[in-house]
Parts: sequence; structure tokens; C-alpha cells
Amino acid sequence: MFESVSTVAVDLDDVLFDFLGYFFQWHNIQYGTTLKPADMVYSTIWEAWDGTKDEAAERVPTFFHEIDMLSLLPIDGAIQAVTQMKERFSLSIVSARDPSTLDITQAWIHKYFGNLFDNVMLGIGNPMADVHVNTKADACRQLGADLLIDDQTRHAKDVALSGVPVILFGNTPANQADALPSNITRVEDWNHVLNVLGLKHH
Repeated sequence: MFESVSTVAVDLDDVLFDFLGYFFQWHNIQYGTTLKPADMVYSTIWEAWDGTKDEAAERVPTFFHEIDMLSLLPIDGAIQAVTQMKERFSLSIVSARDPSTLDITQAWIHKYFGNLFDNVMLGIGNPMADVHVNTKADACRQLGADLLIDDQTRHAKDVALSGVPVILFGNTPANQADALPSNITRVEDWNHVLNVLGLKHH
């Protein structure tokens, strides 16, 4: 399935950056909640604290502006895997993260991944946006991406149904599905990504 891949779109949050882990830590301190990533069985994040979309649209960008993001390490294995992938593929980031975080997001990417990514697209398929935003299938078409790596089943299905294969990252309570299109491959971690792409670990 991946032999002809040349351009890969990579999600950011919960694929490269442990968003749920870091956000829930911050949210628990700010709002007295006891959220844990393992409890995240919902399709939208505001359901985790029985809140509203408007609350999430305010809290998530605030989190990114208040934390010391540059001190937060990428998900285990991400740097090594992306470095190896760059030897074979053109790489771009396609994320639903709020575009208001672009500066700090780009600074974090540059600190840990240097110039491994050719493009950074934010606000793609953001469930908190009030206006229509491009889907990740749209973004893949725009970039000419022939593979997406993402942790959310809704994005994975959307892109897979457009004809682009997807690596569904992680095996979490939130990304389970009764049935997935045949061109979606679930992986456990970044080592597993390298394995399915036929790349050897350096």
C-alpha cells in the first residue's frame, strides 16, 4: 500500500506532541478537574469535562499561550522516525490546532524537528471552528500528499474515503471504530510506523 508514497501529511497533536497529556495536566490545575488521557473516550474534547464547544474554543488556545511549550518533548520515537522518513518522503504537518498558535507551534517544530517539515498547516478540520474549514482530505489534495498519519478516526475515514491511505496512530479509547476502510492501517507507536513503511530503525 505504501510503495508509491512520496509525500506524507503528519498530524501534530497526539502524534508528534502529547497534547492530551499536557492539556489535561494544565486543565486539572486551572479548573480543579481530574482528567486523564485514558478517560478520553469522546469524539470532542469538551465532553471530557462535560463542557461546551465555546469553553473548549477558549481554553485550548489559552493552554498553548500559557504553557512553556518549548520545554515539552515530542512523543517517544517521533524525532528519530521523522528523521528517517525525511530520507524518503516529503513531509508536511496538517493539524486542526488553532491558527492563533502558529508562531509558538513553528518554534516548537523547529526546535525538535529542524527543517524536516516543508509545510505547517493549522486549523484543518478544527471541530471548534464556527466557520467552515478545510478538511484533512482537502489539505492532502492541496499538498499532493499520498499518505496521512493521524490519531483521529474521523480524519482517517475522511481521508481514506478520498482515496489516500492512512496510518491511524495509537490505540486509544478515543479512536476505536467498529469498522475502518481497508486503506487505514492502525499502528501502536512510531516504531510501528517505521515497520509498516518498510523503514529500518537506525
